[in-house]
Amino acid sequence: MGVLRRIRYALFLRLTSLSYTIDHYAGLSLRHIVGYRAALSGDTPEVWTRGGFQFRVGTPDDIARMRLKPGEREALASRLRGGDIMVTAAGGGGEVCGCLWIALSSANLSELGKRVDLGPGEAWIYDLYVFPPYRNSGVGRGMLGFALAFLRERGFSSAYANVERGNTPSRKVFERAGFRPYKETTYLHLFGLKRYSEHAPGT
Repeated sequence: MGVLRRIRYALFLRLTSLSYTIDHYAGLSLRHIVGYRAALSGDTPEVWTRGGFQFRVGTPDDIARMRLKPGEREALASRLRGGDIMVTAAGGGGEVCGCLWIALSSANLSELGKRVDLGPGEAWIYDLYVFPPYRNSGVGRGMLGFALAFLRERGFSSAYANVERGNTPSRKVFERAGFRPYKETTYLHLFGLKRYSEHAPGT
């Protein structure tokens, strides 16, 4: 992109989701983040079966079966070694159809250029991804539902996540799971300088 940087508008969620649209300006990155909140309740079995897919906590074997670019396999494996939780969806033939990740102690918010430490009862859901052949089939909704139930069963009260504002299908998945706005954050990155501002949604 050379000197072109990005202006991004982002949505934050608590039990949560974040989203942003993208435009391009020289030397400038601006993101508006709106937070969402929802309550956690219920429990979960070790495996969910929904719509012909199985949802469960993922393993290194699941990573080995994914179609990934060079270097991605090791990057995902390092997340498991670091203590993050992977939730996977598998089809009838055992193929991995998608995954999402849960951070339990701290989360690296690469889209905001910072890391956040999580408090007791808090988790961060990130990188929800459905492989193209399985999109619009309930896989994303099933993985998120399993992840939230997994956290509820273990006593978590809050969760966070990031979603592009322009990614309407993902936003709908999070909103249908009960996510509601609770704050908006503006992030400005101008030639290496970072500035954050938080305010009420829509203000």
